[in-house]
Amino acid sequence: MIILDEIKSIKSEKRELRQFGWVMGTALGTLSLFLFLKARPSAPYFAGTAGLFILLSLVWPRILLPLQKLWMSLAVVLGFYVSRLILMILFYLILTPVGLLAKLFGKNFLIRKIDPSASSYWVKRPEQHLSPSDYQKQY
Repeated sequence: MIILDEIKSIKSEKRELRQFGWVMGTALGTLSLFLFLKARPSAPYFAGTAGLFILLSLVWPRILLPLQKLWMSLAVVLGFYVSRLILMILFYLILTPVGLLAKLFGKNFLIRKIDPSASSYWVKRPEQHLSPSDYQKQY
């Protein structure tokens, strides 16, 4: 299965564990600061957890391995489903209405009808005379 293969390929070397500790510590520290500015009583708990993550990433990063595996596995699973959800929304909210409108107005984006009398299906374009400067910026 795709998800299991991706979860198995999660890197968990010392460098990645340190990076995980720093990212989690920074994120929790930022959340703690936000909660402190809003005068929430949970701010010290988040600050303590942030400090613990940063301290462990400096001193003993291997202890973060189970948390990193769990967090990254959750990220893989969420990414799998969210990407498919976004593609499904784009398909049904953009491509399907465009296709229905094209069909309604008789637009045929692909000329798929077989014409036995046609010698070629090549669509001739009007000939353009371009100068070398036209090739400098093609966008």
